[in-house]
Amino acid sequence: MPASAATDNGVDFLKFLGGKIGQQSLGAFAIGTMITQHPELDFGVTMIPGVDGKPSSFAGGDNIVVTKGTPHVSQIQKFLQFVYSEEGQTIMAKNGSLPTRTDIAEQVLKGQDPRLLVAADAIKVAKTPYTLQFNDLINSPNSPWSQFINAAMFGDDVDGAFANGQADMQSIIDSAQ
Repeated sequence: MPASAATDNGVDFLKFLGGKIGQQSLGAFAIGTMITQHPELDFGVTMIPGVDGKPSSFAGGDNIVVTKGTPHVSQIQKFLQFVYSEEGQTIMAKNGSLPTRTDIAEQVLKGQDPRLLVAADAIKVAKTPYTLQFNDLINSPNSPWSQFINAAMFGDDVDGAFANGQADMQSIIDSAQ
């Protein structure tokens, strides 16, 4: 791993395409992006290992937002009905998006890149933490999550990295109440 990876601020998100071995904790969205935009890339997909040895996964994000007072409610409803149909889900998956309906995910992904199935299976064990501080906890380049990953990968005290990350996350949560 290059020394510069220890100070990566996220500006090169999804740009580890130099033909080198790498590891990145990403959302399932990245699988379709890499498959469709970088078919030359040889990569694998796995779930996050959990504390108890079982796989762990995160699920979250808003799917559709409709502004109040829009005059296009019926068109939006027709679009949503199509997108959530098996045909719509299949079209989305062929273009790199994961199916949002777990009840038809295996059918929709049949014959497609098997790495997409890992993400479909991940949703079965996924947890979605609810907090208004999510960006501060996870997405911010200076978040406890980023600092934990950096300390665990480049430091020599993984247990300390866990403890510090947990304490920093708890502090953010506590300060918001």
